[in-house]
Amino acid sequence: MKFNQKTRLIQVFSPLGPDILLFHRMQGLERLGGLFDYELDLLSANGAINADQLLGDRLDVALTLPDDSIRYFNGVVCRFAQLGGALDPDRTLVHYRVTLRPWLWLLTRTSDCRIFQKKTAPDIIAQVFRDHGFTDFEARLSLTYPQREYCVQYRESDFNFVSRLMEEEGIYYFFEHAKGKHTLILADAAAAHPKVPGYESIPYFEPNNSARRLRDHLFSWSFAREIQPGCCVLTDYDFTKPMADLQVKRQQPRPHAQAEWEVFDYPGQYAQVEHGEHYARGRRRRWWWGPRARRFTPTSTGGSRCSSIGTGKANGTRTVHAGSGYPIPGPGKTGVRSRSPGSARK
Repeated sequence: MKFNQKTRLIQVFSPLGPDILLFHRMQGLERLGGLFDYELDLLSANGAINADQLLGDRLDVALTLPDDSIRYFNGVVCRFAQLGGALDPDRTLVHYRVTLRPWLWLLTRTSDCRIFQKKTAPDIIAQVFRDHGFTDFEARLSLTYPQREYCVQYRESDFNFVSRLMEEEGIYYFFEHAKGKHTLILADAAAAHPKVPGYESIPYFEPNNSARRLRDHLFSWSFAREIQPGCCVLTDYDFTKPMADLQVKRQQPRPHAQAEWEVFDYPGQYAQVEHGEHYARGRRRRWWWGPRARRFTPTSTGGSRCSSIGTGKANGTRTVHAGSGYPIPGPGKTGVRSRSPGSARK
């Protein structure tokens, strides 16, 4: 029996050709400053698909939105598994599971030892990407970054190396998806994030409210805050100017008790005070946007059935996507749910 995806709300496009892999279920995790991970359960009438035909290649998941536009989830096939048992009633389809990750993840599979001289961190990061043939990235940076006299990568994976540079500078990243590709966006301010037209406000309906089916909506929402450091202090030593005071201090205490705790670090890896100020600001941005941001950042957590929101858009810092649909021809049953722990900042 030949299957056709044209009537499906969620379709899969792979190097194997049209209608070979059929969408069944997807669960994905996205976050600012981190790699996305999409796990797809797929069905196929072909029970002998060779993993080498997919591993390392791009795969698209196309979701038809309520306005008939298409939202794409694109990634590199990093893992492919045949799970055996069929899921359809006639037991004619074989169950496969595919893991999609960004091209940036591939840098975890290579390491190097090298020295970069007289380059800024964004320039070094771009060179590492281009050295591997990756050009799908964009720097939406608002600040000017100091030139480094030298910068050493020593027995680090290329992913760990560029991640370390970004953490030191207060740079984070997210991804924008399109048909056939995903683009890495380097950012250091909220202005880098696009807004989603039509989602300036999102209605909230209780889970048992029948009106919630009328449009995209939130069905849960909560807010939490924790005690945060209120001060970052850096210093260093310049042997050519031993009496120079290179200490810098960035304070931003919150209006609650125990809000003035200091984070001190030495050496700050700089020889000019203005560069120290830059790195201190970067530390604070790392608290807000980096991998440990949820330790320091006021966080709002919500559940929704909004098919257009996502990490990197002006509504959240971390998003969990889940969708399922029965792939037999016909209307079927398809749903998309997002859970978006985002940051609420004043």
